Amino acid sequence: MNLVEVLVAGSLVLGSATASLGIWARTAHSSHDADQLLQEQRAADAALLAVQARLQALSAEQRAAGAPAPATCPELSTLQTPEDAASAGGDSGLTLAVDGSGRIVTATAQAGEEHTRTRSFDLAVYGLCDAAGGTS
Repeated sequence: MNLVEVLVAGSLVLGSATASLGIWARTAHSSHDADQLLQEQRAADAALLAVQARLQALSAEQRAAGAPAPATCPELSTLQTPEDAASAGGDSGLTLAVDGSGRIVTATAQAGEEHTRTRSFDLAVYGLCDAAGGTS
């Protein structure tokens, strides 16, 4: 094997190794980004489940008191705990909004920069107010 053959073989091995390393690095970076997005989505889902748990707790308190469903739905401030208010400005990006009727609460949690998780809760389903039209 002469010097030219050794140099060509060495450059081919070096080029192949560099390309493989680049592919491996991009794959590792993509995997890390996917894991981070999954963690953010799980945190957003946990925030939405916390809202649901709060509504269920309020419903259980009302049933334990033996009170019938009130004619008017509760204010948004009574639905939020101090932890919800603190997390609204924190990492989860949780926001609560009430529709015009006051019955439907929409909870939105930010999951990453481009993704959001949104759930709507009907307060009448939880027994926190009368159903629309007076029917149940």
